[in-house]
Amino acid sequence: MITPAAASQLNALPGELAEFTRGQLARLSENPTALSKPASILQPRGQLFEVKYDRGGVEVWISVIFRFGQDEQTLFIEHIAAEFG
Repeated sequence: MITPAAASQLNALPGELAEFTRGQLARLSENPTALSKPASILQPRGQLFEVKYDRGGVEVWISVIFRFGQDEQTLFIEHIAAEFG
């Protein structure tokens, strides 16, 4: 599940980057424990998933903050950010 705020952040990404991120979210959903780590002190209640995308020679880091649902299977995507290098 993706929160309205995270959906808005995803939709604000450039087209190819948004598609890449959607694919990475699908990958994350298959193995969230192995692909994430506890988020920093700034986001203490969630997990952090980071992935690098090469956009025409420019590195873009995608960071996703999520938390597990009570069933420990459902993911709640709370924040998506892109950092252009």
